[in-house]
Amino acid sequence: MRFRNSSFILLITFSVLIAGKILVYAAFEDPCSNARVRAMGNAYSAVGDDINSLMLNPAGLGQMHRKEITVFYGQLHTGLTQLGSSIGHGMVSYVQYLEDIGTYGVGWANLGLADAYQENTVILSYGRKLGSSFFAGASLKYLRVDYAQDGYTLRDPVFNSNTRMGAGNVGVDLGILSRMDSNFSFGLSLLDVNQPNIGIIETVGVPLTIRGGVSYRNMIITACADVVVRQGNYQLNAGFENWIGNNFAVRTGLGIGNRDYREVSAGIGYITSLMSFDYAFTYPLAGIQGVMGTHLLSVTLSFGYRLPIEERIKYHFGMASEYIKNQEYELAIVEYRRVLQLDPWNKVAEEGISSAHAKMRESEQFLKEALEKARQSAEDATRAAEEAQRQAEQMGKVKVLQVERPRETDSGPRTYVVRQGDTLQSIAEELYNNPQKWMEIYELNKDKIIKGNITPGDVLILP
Repeated sequence: MRFRNSSFILLITFSVLIAGKILVYAAFEDPCSNARVRAMGNAYSAVGDDINSLMLNPAGLGQMHRKEITVFYGQLHTGLTQLGSSIGHGMVSYVQYLEDIGTYGVGWANLGLADAYQENTVILSYGRKLGSSFFAGASLKYLRVDYAQDGYTLRDPVFNSNTRMGAGNVGVDLGILSRMDSNFSFGLSLLDVNQPNIGIIETVGVPLTIRGGVSYRNMIITACADVVVRQGNYQLNAGFENWIGNNFAVRTGLGIGNRDYREVSAGIGYITSLMSFDYAFTYPLAGIQGVMGTHLLSVTLSFGYRLPIEERIKYHFGMASEYIKNQEYELAIVEYRRVLQLDPWNKVAEEGISSAHAKMRESEQFLKEALEKARQSAEDATRAAEEAQRQAEQMGKVKVLQVERPRETDSGPRTYVVRQGDTLQSIAEELYNNPQKWMEIYELNKDKIIKGNITPGDVLILP
């Protein structure tokens, strides 16, 4: 909530402790995000590539295939020193990837106004990949507000009529994230869907927060924008991140909305293969005045994936080589293109893409030729089968003729159709019961008998 000056915020704050209601109306409004996200204007719904998904969009956990631990702390609106009005915000969280199961995370966050008011959140989140480019997640969290017991609360009937100095309840968050292609993503999260009641006497629900956004990312830059709607109020946040060299990042962000919400942000990051250090500074352009902005610092330990650019290039080249070996050329091209995102003038990657395309064409030509050969073989087999069938049918006709006994016709002498295995002697034996009669058969048919051999199907004239 934005106010005109520091004196007014103190007045409202302590009036809240008397009324016991106004501050709760805006409870848990400040997002629990570390310095990286704050520097990018809290535009994170469609980014979802690190531990901040825990609080802002649990679906983003599905994109993480590593362990991460983060700790951050910040001073909100530094310069509000009257009456010890130091507003602190901190969080510690952990995420773990489990193969074939998904990614889960746990965390604890605190926001406190000196010793007067505290908000605490304990959260358990889970996210996983549900399709080739779709992710979903959910969070279960315990929200609690606590008030200090002092002269103000002792005179407040809300606290006098009840021994409790705080209240807590369980909230539910839901989120989805879709990667529209290798660079563009869309994300949507619904925070406090059940609007948990944290009123001490009256029912005071934490309002539903709807966050939706888009992002463009490659290995060097991230550009993102979010729309946030909460109980009739809206914010439009945008952020940008650019990696310089292997380890250094610069970030900036801008936010506008109703209720005099206008804010700019900036920050830096330094990353190693194991750790990252992030700093963010935000400054209100409207609303609260006379402050020196908000400062946040976070430290994150990452186990896997986060590597300097040279190591990432080496990793993608290695993956491309494996895909080439397995003849998965399209996937190899994707890896080479990721190298070009890191190093746009990498000749090896360009040559790799050209080579992969050539191999794809060769593979396609080989497949086409193999299919043509298979088709030709199938046609040859079909023709051979048809020929065999024709011959079988012909043989069937011959066999029918073979079983017919020689007969004399009105138009000529008797005939005999030679069968498989016949000889002149066997024919004479069969027809005349005298194998010596073969000479007579030969004399009548010597024009068609070559060297004494007869062929199945020959038609012989009989004596």
